Parts: sequence; structure tokens; C-alpha cells
Amino acid sequence: MEQVAPHTNAHLRFWRRSAGIRRVRGPLIWAGESIGIVLLATLAYLTVAELAIRIALHVPVFAVHDFRHERASGTINKAVQYDSELGWRLKSHIRTPGFNTRDYGFRSNGDADANVLPGGVLALGSSFTAGSEVLDDQSWPAHLQQLTGWNVNNGGQGGYQADQIILLAEQLLPLLHPQAIVVDLIPGTIIGTGYATSGWPKPYFTIANSDLVIHNSPVPQSQAPSSERKGMRWYLGHFAALDQFMATFFANFWFTADGNSFLTVDTDEVGVTCRLLARLKQKTDAADARLLLYLQYGGPEVIDASRIATSGKLFNLTRLAKNKIRAFLLGLPPGAPDWDQAAQQVGTCARGLGIATVDELPTLVAVYRRNPDELRKYYQTEPDGSMGHKSSFGNMEVAKLVAAAIGELPPPADQKSK
Repeated sequence: MEQVAPHTNAHLRFWRRSAGIRRVRGPLIWAGESIGIVLLATLAYLTVAELAIRIALHVPVFAVHDFRHERASGTINKAVQYDSELGWRLKSHIRTPGFNTRDYGFRSNGDADANVLPGGVLALGSSFTAGSEVLDDQSWPAHLQQLTGWNVNNGGQGGYQADQIILLAEQLLPLLHPQAIVVDLIPGTIIGTGYATSGWPKPYFTIANSDLVIHNSPVPQSQAPSSERKGMRWYLGHFAALDQFMATFFANFWFTADGNSFLTVDTDEVGVTCRLLARLKQKTDAADARLLLYLQYGGPEVIDASRIATSGKLFNLTRLAKNKIRAFLLGLPPGAPDWDQAAQQVGTCARGLGIATVDELPTLVAVYRRNPDELRKYYQTEPDGSMGHKSSFGNMEVAKLVAAAIGELPPPADQKSK
């Protein structure tokens, strides 16, 4: 026992010293190792994502490529020109494989005629109307013309918000004398009335004493892109994965330096849209033209709508919190409604004004609930696997709903006696 005690004491002293060393150095070493592992894992994930996205985009794996600058240039590209009333317009008579325009910058329906015939149906909206990501004869206005034999003019403009869309309708109404005007809105275009600049400067409205007040009229021309490009964004923009992430979650920060900006204003997005629709309704009635509002949606919104309807209070509270954070990070207009509120409220307002309204959301939610994969047929698949603009199939389904709705509208006065 006398020999064991010193050994035990020594062992205890050694253990205490080791514990003391671990207490002093252990957390630092552990933190360093953990940070190193996280950094290495993150680097590995980014490398894999970078390779996958480059392969999907058909970009050489080891090429030096400025993705950010290319995306910013493509947002407001060489196909558009400055317009003092609307901000920008598609140029007339563009000739490229699969994308061609006619008079007034209308997109071709796939035929060779570059002239725009008056009358018929005038379709107005954003890139969902213009037919982004599909060929000339695959947009929904093109499908509507093929389906019905009507004269359909596609006045859709990429990047337009609801205020620009309705202003363009007012501008074209006395020029083309359409028998029917279809205003095609997605929720984002309603929320977009809260932008003074959406890529390029645009007109916007506020409400004072219940009246619309227009601003940026005439629309100021955008600043030329800065010649100084070699900042942090310039370097990071050469990584496809980072460009995809930043363009999705931090578009304002990501694109501003290249002459594109997204500046918000404090306004009532739904109130502005409703008042503009009411004004357009008065003008179409005076011109004996029928007015139809079509509410269209992106794939993620359809999925979100399905989950809202089937989930409990916890999901909806969590969704509300996420949307608030997302609005802050993306720099959305202050106080803007969520996408579902914007669409529902504008739809209710339009019906109250006597405007025939088609809301495709119930149809698409039913498709998603039957088979989630079936919904993907309605949309183009992006390089990251997400759903983009409508596919040719999805546009045909839009055309069918629009054709049925126009068929139920009362005929023009000059046809009622026939």
C-alpha cells in the first residue's frame, strides 16, 4: 500500500495536469479542427455544385467565365430599347432562330408576317406572356391563335410589372382596336408595382386622396454600367454556384454594380393595381372591347399553395416568418403582401369591378396533388432542377383556359344584333 499511494498520487497529478491542458487548449484545438472540417466540407460541396452547374449550363469546366456579368447583361439585354413612358420595350423586327418580333415589339406567333393586324385579341403581360424559354410558336398567345384561328397579338414584355402592363394596354387600345384584351399577371408583377427601378427605371404610382399619382414620368434613362468591374462581385461572379445563389437570394446587391438596380418605394401594391384595372375597364368599355384578367403562377407558388391548404398552424406561422426574412434579404418593397395575398386581393377586386377573371391556381394545385411530377410538365426545368417559365405544354393549357373565358364574354356591340 505504501508503494501504491505515491503511484496513485502521481497518476492523479498527471490526470489533473492533462485535464488542465485540455481545459486550456482543448476548446481552441477543437474549435480549430471543427472550423477546418466545416471549411473543407463547404469547399467540397461548392466544388461539386460548381462542376454540376457548369455541366448543366454547357460551360467548359475549367473556363474563366463571368456568370454574373452575363446574367446582368441578359436581364435587360440588347433586344430592348428605352421607352420614355414604360421604361423599356422589345425592339421591333428582331430576327433570331426561335425568337422574332413584329411591329410594336410584339413577339411573333411563329408565322412569317411581321405586320400587326388590328382587332382580335391583345395579350399583355410579363415574360410569362412573351414566352420566355420557349420558341415563337410555343407561347400561350401563339397557342391561342393556333387553337382558335383568332388574330392574337402578343404584347408581353420581359420584366414588366403590373403598372407597366396596364399602361401598355392603355397605350395600344386606341391604336389596335382589339375586340378583347387579356391582362396576364403573376403575383410578382403585382408586388413589382412597388419598384421605382426594376432592372431599369420604370414608372410607378402612389395613391393620394384615393387618386393615382404617377412618378418617373417620363421615365429617366438608366445609368451606363460602371467601367470599374474588378470588385468582390467581379471575382465571385466567375463561380457559377455562387452566381446562382446570389442571383436567387441577394439580387439587389448582386446586380446593382452593373447598371441594374432594384429600388423600392412605399406604396399600396394591390391598391395601385386595382385602380389601374378600374381605369382600364372604363377605357375598354368606352372602346367596346372586352377585358379579361388572367392570374398565372410559377411552380413554387403552386406547391406553396398546396401546402398552405393542407398544413397546420405551425407550418403557416413558420412560412410567415420565412417570408418576412426572405422579403428583408431580397429587398422587396416595404409592406408588400405575400404572393398569395397579392393575387387573391387583386382577383377579388377585379371581379368586383365586373372584370372577367380566370385564376389558374386551383387547376394547378389539383394537378400537383394528383401527382407532383405531373406539375413539372407545365414548366421549363432550370439547370438547378427548379421550375422556370411555362413550357409549351403549360402555355397550351393557359391558352385553353383563356379561349374558354373569352368565349363566355359578351360579344361587342356591333355583333350583338347578328
